[in-house]
Amino acid sequence: MKHTYIFALLLCFLTSGITAQTDPEEGVEHSLENAFKHPLDVVEISINSHPHLVLPDSIDRFTGMTWFEVSDCNLKELPASFCSLNNLMILSLTSNELTTLPENIGNLQNLGLLDITNNQISRLPASFCSLKKISQLALDQNQFEEFPICITGIEELMSLSLQLNKLKEIPAEIGRLKNLGLLFLMDNQLTTLPDSISMLENLSFLDLRGNPISAKERERILKLVPKGCEVVFE
Repeated sequence: MKHTYIFALLLCFLTSGITAQTDPEEGVEHSLENAFKHPLDVVEISINSHPHLVLPDSIDRFTGMTWFEVSDCNLKELPASFCSLNNLMILSLTSNELTTLPENIGNLQNLGLLDITNNQISRLPASFCSLKKISQLALDQNQFEEFPICITGIEELMSLSLQLNKLKEIPAEIGRLKNLGLLFLMDNQLTTLPDSISMLENLSFLDLRGNPISAKERERILKLVPKGCEVVFE
């Protein structure tokens, strides 16, 4: 089966358009317009540095897509239709202008990686807790003042990053994340961690740099984490 890949690097809709490229072995390029003629062939879309990008509602025609990336495009929203892409496994929306995610994002049942680093998001939709297959989640450099409690219901989560936010506390429910191995909390406003951190039996790395944690509290945290877990304070 022929698979089509769409890539865009500093391209313009009005001139050359977004480039759609087939399997590199075939070496055939198509425009986005042509890709829409064969939407079932598209498995990956990557759009980078395309100012003021607006995604069309018809994006849901790429039903076979497994990888979608939009970076540094001033993207302000995802259309609700996007969340009907049930085969999507990787979603990266870094360095855009998103303030929220679609309320129906929980429909992306096969999503395994989500990266929304460097946006303006302060909350996650209620349906987020339905994303049971996510193993890697990056929410860095957003506007979270409270830890998104819905995350604690994602049992498959192995890597969680909430760096450069405004978190003041971590809820006790974080202890539910039994498979969590990597936890990045650098540059928040944390002064302590809950006792339940001791329940993260697979935790191997904990980054707490840039938080106002006292020497006494650091000693307490070091006693709580599993044996062999590397904790970085500075």
